[in-house]
This record gives sequence, structure tokens and C-alpha cells, in this order.
Amino acid sequence: MGLNKLKPAFLFLILALFALGACNQDAIFHEISEATKPLEARIKGTPTNMVVFTRGGRQVLYVASGSSLYAYTGTDWDKDPYKISNPGGIIRSLAATSGYLYALTYSGLRRISTTGTAWEPIADSSSLEIVCAAGNRVFVGKRVDDQYSISYLDEGNFSLHVLQSNTGELTGVAFNGQDYYLSTKKRIYKVTGTNNTVGFSVNKEFMGIISLENGTPSAIVAIEREGELYWVNDGGVTSASKDVGNYASGALALWQNSAGTTLLLVGHLANLSYSSSTSYTYGYKELVLVNGTISGDFKEPGTNPTSMHTGGNYTSSIGKYPVNHLFQAPAAVDSGRILFASTGNQGLWSYRNRSSNGGWQWNAEE
Repeated sequence: MGLNKLKPAFLFLILALFALGACNQDAIFHEISEATKPLEARIKGTPTNMVVFTRGGRQVLYVASGSSLYAYTGTDWDKDPYKISNPGGIIRSLAATSGYLYALTYSGLRRISTTGTAWEPIADSSSLEIVCAAGNRVFVGKRVDDQYSISYLDEGNFSLHVLQSNTGELTGVAFNGQDYYLSTKKRIYKVTGTNNTVGFSVNKEFMGIISLENGTPSAIVAIEREGELYWVNDGGVTSASKDVGNYASGALALWQNSAGTTLLLVGHLANLSYSSSTSYTYGYKELVLVNGTISGDFKEPGTNPTSMHTGGNYTSSIGKYPVNHLFQAPAAVDSGRILFASTGNQGLWSYRNRSSNGGWQWNAEE
């Protein structure tokens, strides 16, 4: 074949490579255009779960990081009379009922009342790993060596009572208006009002559980480590045939807009060990709910209906980091119903309109 005959082929190859490079550059420029200036997090480190507790006559959102407890009232952080003193020690998790705010630290479980000024320690609360509350009841997970158990708290007698021994690690609790359902890294348990316990023999590592709040009894779903979603009810645990992809962090939250659109938000992990070199594959995913029924499949935020404005900066921001907890503030706390995320070692984030820094965006909460 002569040189002149080869020229068109070479020219085509060069143009194809140029076009491919241009596409990659477009993607890079798109990411740059979405990028916003990173803000310094007010609440640093790896924050706990978020809870709402009545303090000073109004509902307040509380979250902790390290040994510090923080209060949010919709427009301000740590404003008197809503600020509560730190309970002492590193805070592992929070829970709230109508009467008390609970903080689990490495030295034990403590509580403070709606008008209290001092934290009360709960006896025999060593070796606890998590405190959870739903439907005005409190449950704790305990570990001794390699053995896990679950106890419930009698608020009136201020005492813990063993509910179930030889369980998996407790990861959450949900209330359907009648009964309680506890997720563990071994199986799910149903607890009736008389503290009778039934274990559903599904050998899965459940990372979290949530009520879809669509009536009494409301639908309950749980997420297992490998990303599969399950329905939970009196009949047991059945697959919802929906998968978040890769792995689930355990973060579960409901999100709703003013038009009544409801989404289930689920934390997503690309790997079980975080790597900063793995871009845009962490964060969370969304699933549309219609009257407590799933519609469609899990998708990344940004495509309607979505917890963000269409488009947005998801992939260049929260999508890069593991999310341990998600929580949309109720209207009684914040009329704007801001969505918050507790990240792994990147502090507390929020999705809000930051007019001085690029408008609506995910960024560290200042």
C-alpha cells in the first residue's frame, strides 16, 4: 500500500483521538464548572447521628463530634437557651425521646431532661456501643468480648434490661406505629409493646432500618451491607429487589419537598475502605417513594425528582466522601428543611443556598 493511500487512515485516527481527548476535556471542564469553593466545617471530624429534642420550649437539632455537642435552631448554632453542656468524654451516638436527650460516651450512657442543667449517668452502662430511639423508646447495643446483646431502657426506673442475648451488632431501630424493629449485623428483630422478641432468621449484615412514615402500621425498610434493600413486616424480611450498588454505609433518611415528593436517601460506598483516589462514588443515592411504595430504581442526586436542584454539584462535593448519617431538619426546627450529612472525617455538611459562594450546593456546614 502506498504512502498516499495510508494518509486518509492516519488522518482519521488523529481526528478520532482528538475528538476523544476533546470529550474528556469537556468532562473535566464540566466538573470544574460545577466545583465550588470548599468551606471550613464548623463541626469537624466524624459527626454522630442527628436527633431532634425539645429544649427551651422549642424543637432543636443536636449532633455531636468528638466530645462536643452542638445545637441548631434553623438559623443559628449553639444559641442560648438551646445549647446544652457537653456530657463528658467522646460521644459515640445520640438518641432522644419526649423527655430526655441521651448521649452514649465511651464511659457510659448519660441523659439530660428538657429543662435539666446536668447530665445523669445511667448505672451499668459500660460496654455499650450504640443508643437508638424510636416511638419514644430507647434501645442500646452492648458488646462483651465477641458477644453482642440488646437492652431496652426503662425511663421511669432509669434502668437497663436485657431484651435479647447473642445478637449481632445493633445498627438501628424503627417504629411502625405498633411494634419496634431492630436491625443488627446478623438479623432483624421484632419487639412488641410487651417486650416479646421475635428474630427473623435472615443471615444478612443489616446496616440500618427506617420507617417510611406512611400510616399505622407504616412500611419499614432495612439496608444490608452489600447494598440490597429489604421490606420488613410481621411476616418477616423480604427483598425489595432494589440495590444501591457496591456497599451501603447505613445512612438512611426520608426527604420531602413542599410539593409532597418523598425520597428515600441511602448512603453509598464504593469500597469498605475509603480511598480519596476513588472519585465520585461515595455520597448517597435516592429512591422515589409514592405512598410508601417504591417507584423506579436508585439514582444519584441531580435528576428530578431529587433532593438537590437539577444538576448541582453532587459529584464534585458530597459524592466524593463517605456519608455515615443523613437527616432532613423538620419544619419545626428549620422552615427551609435543610438536609444534613455526617461525613467520615470531613465534618458536618449541608445542602443549602450559599449566595456568597455559588448558590445552592453541598458544602461543609459553616
